[in-house]
Amino acid sequence: MQFWDFTRSPASVQLLLEAGAKRGLRARDLLQGSGLTQERLADAEISIDPAQEVAVIRNLLTLIPDEPGLGLLVGMRYHATAYGILGLGMLSAASGLDALLLAHRFLSLTFALAMLEHERSDGMHRLKFVASPALEPALREFAVQRAVGATCRLMLDVLGADTQLEALSLSMKRSPHMPYAIGGVRIEWGSQSNELRVTQATMAQALPQASAATYAMCVRMCEDLMTKRRTSLSTGTLLREMLAAQPDGSSANLQQVAGWLHVSERSLKRRLHDEGLSFRKLHEEVRRARADKLLIGSELSVAEIAARLGYSDVSAFSLTLPRFHVQQKVGNFS
Repeated sequence: MQFWDFTRSPASVQLLLEAGAKRGLRARDLLQGSGLTQERLADAEISIDPAQEVAVIRNLLTLIPDEPGLGLLVGMRYHATAYGILGLGMLSAASGLDALLLAHRFLSLTFALAMLEHERSDGMHRLKFVASPALEPALREFAVQRAVGATCRLMLDVLGADTQLEALSLSMKRSPHMPYAIGGVRIEWGSQSNELRVTQATMAQALPQASAATYAMCVRMCEDLMTKRRTSLSTGTLLREMLAAQPDGSSANLQQVAGWLHVSERSLKRRLHDEGLSFRKLHEEVRRARADKLLIGSELSVAEIAARLGYSDVSAFSLTLPRFHVQQKVGNFS
C-alpha cells in the first residue's frame, strides 16, 4: 500500500495531540508547519493528507527526543473506535480472522505509516511490521512502534480484553519505564524483527458482537470511503479497478494486464512489488469482493457463485470467504 495515495481521518492527529498534552506540550507547537488547526481537526467531515500527520509526528519527536518506546505507548491509545466505520466492521466480523482480513483489505483507511505482512505457519498468525523507506529513520522507528501498539490494542478490543496474545517480539531495547507485557504476553525485547503472533485457534473464535448485516454495511461504506479518499492511482489501485471491470469468471493474466498498461511483465511485477503487492493477491482480492456482493445480494447458490467466479469447486471457494457469509447460503448447496 502507498500511504500517500489516500487522505485519512484526523482522529490520529487528535490522539497525537492528546499524547503530547499528557507530556506538557501545547497543541499549537505540535501542529506547527502542518497546515492544521484545532478548529479544523474538530470538523468530523474533513480528511487530512498523510504528510500533515507526518509533520505532527516530526514535531512530537523533536519536542520529546529522549522517550524510548514513545511510538508503542502512543499506539496503545488507538482503540477500535478511532477507525470509525472500519472499526465497527471489525467488531461486527464473525471471527478474529475475518476482522484481521477486513483490516488488511482496507489498510489505507487506518493510520498506518509502516508496512504489514501477514503470514500463517505452525498454527500461528504472524503479523510482521516493516519500516517504510519513504520515511526518515527516526520516523520509521516511531511508525513501526505505533503500528505494533495500535495492532495490539485493536486485537484486544476485537477479541476481548482477556485474550491471550501468543508472543510479541520487538527490535527495540527495553527502557525502565516500558511495560514487561501487553495483552497478557511477555514482550521479547531486542529481537531481530517486530512481530505479533496469535494462535489460529484464537483468531478462529466467534466474536461476541458478530453481525452479518452490520459487517456487510461496513464493507460497502469502507469501499465508498476508499474511493472518496483516494488522491492518486497507484499501480495496485489501477489493477484492482481493471480486474473489477472484467466479466465474472474471466481469468485475465499478468501478460494481458501488462499489455493493457503498455508495460513489460517485468516492469509491472516490479511496480507491484514496490507497493507490497502481487498480481495473484490482487486477483484474489477482486474475486473475494465480487463473491461478497453475490453472497449477500443474489439468489444464486454457493455452487453457482463458485462456478461463476471461476473457482474449481465449492470447497476452494468457501476457504476464501468470511465464515458467516457462506453459512447464510449453506441451504443452497447443490
